[in-house]
Amino acid sequence: MGSFPPPVRVPDDAIQARLEREAAQFRTGQRQHAQARREQLESARENLNLWLDGELAVRRKQMNKWEIWAKGLLAALIGGAANAVTAVAVDPMHFGFNLITLKLAGAGAVVSALMYLKQSPVPPNGGTK
Repeated sequence: MGSFPPPVRVPDDAIQARLEREAAQFRTGQRQHAQARREQLESARENLNLWLDGELAVRRKQMNKWEIWAKGLLAALIGGAANAVTAVAVDPMHFGFNLITLKLAGAGAVVSALMYLKQSPVPPNGGTK
């Protein structure tokens, strides 16, 4: 078998210079990548805000006053009934999930609905916008 040629010795300063050059290129690439990513995220954020603003504006324009009023009444009913769940959480020994809880939920829903109707009896004239 033949022998291998002796290894070539590269000077330490040449290795160090190349390592420094590669490290500088890597850092520059990282900075460029980070800047590009920041620009992409900023662009995405702006597009999302524009889209949300547009969507909400369209929805507000499409929803008429009766829909807003009905949603408010439904929210009052749900909120009043949710108070019964709160009573169960506060005193589960007294208010278990039983007929008393259902009566409490119904009463809370009716009271909340009546308070909403007192504040907003019917939508103003012209049912839209």
